[in-house]
Amino acid sequence: MNKKAQASLEYLMTYGWALILIATVIAVLIFVVMAPTDMVIFSSSDPTKIMIKGYSNIGTGVEIKLQNITGGKIEVTKITLTSPFLGGTVNGQTIHSGIDIESPIPIPAGGVIYFKDITYGGGTAGGTITIDYTDFVGLPRTVDIKPTEGASNLESVQILISDCPYTINEPGFYILANNLGPYEGTCITIAADNVLLNCDGKSITGKNKESTDIGIFSDTSQNVIVENCTITEFGDGIRLVFSSYTTLRNNTAFGNFNGIKFWKSGPHNILQENNTSNNNTYGIIIMDSPDNTLINNISGENTSGVYISASNNSILTNNNASNNKSPAGNSTGFFISNSSGCVLTGNVANNNDRGIEFFGSAFTYTALNNTVCGSDPGNDILCGGTVFGSDNKATNLQDCDSLEDTIDCPLP
Repeated sequence: MNKKAQASLEYLMTYGWALILIATVIAVLIFVVMAPTDMVIFSSSDPTKIMIKGYSNIGTGVEIKLQNITGGKIEVTKITLTSPFLGGTVNGQTIHSGIDIESPIPIPAGGVIYFKDITYGGGTAGGTITIDYTDFVGLPRTVDIKPTEGASNLESVQILISDCPYTINEPGFYILANNLGPYEGTCITIAADNVLLNCDGKSITGKNKESTDIGIFSDTSQNVIVENCTITEFGDGIRLVFSSYTTLRNNTAFGNFNGIKFWKSGPHNILQENNTSNNNTYGIIIMDSPDNTLINNISGENTSGVYISASNNSILTNNNASNNKSPAGNSTGFFISNSSGCVLTGNVANNNDRGIEFFGSAFTYTALNNTVCGSDPGNDILCGGTVFGSDNKATNLQDCDSLEDTIDCPLP
């Protein structure tokens, strides 16, 4: 063996393991970085309500799991497949292109819509799965599931917010990394559609509740969800302006001038299971904003609990606005003004200066099965306008233990 060959052999024996390791690393990097260009990624047109939970490509077929994050039960009423989607099953029901499913499919809050064995021959583009469903307040809605090429999966990425001020300019999932504030000004501004903001139980704190500062401000946005936030020491804890199809759920707004404020927003904004107690003025104030739904909210120990003005067709169900008092003696649990078509069902308004007040002689309201007690004498239910009602229980007894009188507004 000549010297060159011997040197080469010794080099390989000494450094061969390193060369093998380098080659392996390069191969892994090529595999990871140079992903196949024909990978199909599916996206939801409304990820704040119907989120893609997972999917897989199997030959010419796909499986897609969607999650209901609307906050309540929905019913899927129709599924339309456009080519190159051809057919398959959803939650066990066989589906074909463009037909109603055999019967509505109920999907509980957090439940999964599971598409299986969907035939798909389109490669990286084309085709839509359109899902028509009724949401938990009875509104018809539609979401499209589409394949895209090279797009990031919006629903699967959480964008962290760690400081004020922060402006959301792009659709996506946003989550607080930590408590924010104390901050003077507007902390979070939502200036995009299709946004989910989850505070994950963390707090947003301002510096001056006697100011125009805002904790979370939704400005001209649609399809937004704000949830699990605690907001204090702002002029408005949460404010919506020119925003629609927005859901606020499981938020706590206390120690602000107003807890939650809507102005010139709607239609179809939903407030669900929020606590807007212990604010200086209004727990919830809604002005010039039609078609709102308020479910299971608590708004107590403010100057007034829930104030709705010039906001037709608002639905209030199972809310509690109690212990709202003021030195002037004119605080109200629920004040509904100049807003035709509003329906109050199963609400509680105890120990306010005034229990439920309807205002505006030219407007029509409905009140069913509400409970009012402990108001100032004669102020349990004040009946301005035309109020259709039945079984509203009211009493002036301060202990609120016995509801003896049924008070319904007399029809003219």
